[in-house]
Amino acid sequence: MHIVLIGFMGAGKSKSSHILQERLGIPRWSTDELIVNRSSHDSVASLFAAEGEQVFRDRETEILRELLSGEPLVLDTGGGIVEREENRQLLQDCPHPVFYLQADFDTIYERVGGDERRPLMLDRNQAFERYTRRLDWYASCADYCINANVGDPGTRAEEVLRIMNQRSAHE
Repeated sequence: MHIVLIGFMGAGKSKSSHILQERLGIPRWSTDELIVNRSSHDSVASLFAAEGEQVFRDRETEILRELLSGEPLVLDTGGGIVEREENRQLLQDCPHPVFYLQADFDTIYERVGGDERRPLMLDRNQAFERYTRRLDWYASCADYCINANVGDPGTRAEEVLRIMNQRSAHE
């Protein structure tokens, strides 16, 4: 079983994925963490500053392709995974359920706006432009949408598990 989480920064993908990993007893991977771990940098911000967003996105596509074809896991994708058409196609063609953790921009900005570790959230107007551009892409790649405005990561993880149980009952 694969569970793929997509959504903008601050929607709660990472925390929810950790809970899902614990509940399901399967590995959890984060595209952002893998990109950093496979680089000479200690953070996404450092990688962006030294090598640029394009290099980051190239590595993101490689890792997405690798993880979607591997062993069962919970996959926490970076907020920009949908920026590339190739990634959107990989997610749309993915035989595994893709969950969009959807939260409105004000909620997200309250959670992570101005965080130095998130270079794309430092400028509110630019962050809003990215958020707006990505909304339709997230929706087009998702099999299910989870409201990430309310509750906590545990609530979101429980909703994913409820949907997965329903899927299993119908298969």
